[in-house]
Amino acid sequence: EILGRNVEKNSFDLPVTGITVLWALAAALVPAMQKGNDTARSLHIALNALNVLLFIWQIPTGWEIVLKVFQFTTWP
Repeated sequence: EILGRNVEKNSFDLPVTGITVLWALAAALVPAMQKGNDTARSLHIALNALNVLLFIWQIPTGWEIVLKVFQFTTWP
């Protein structure tokens, strides 16, 4: 259990994994973009837009964790 959440030993966090994979794919398109490939540029933009949506999806959970950490933190 982490911060009150049941977390299985081998749990798979799809959004975080998706974000990582999308970053890697978008970065892999950079050499093609540097050579002027407009399709690679469009795909790079689309992948990063999807990445932003996945990141926004994670904000509520992340904020919940931040509040829980603040609750148990002793401030000087």
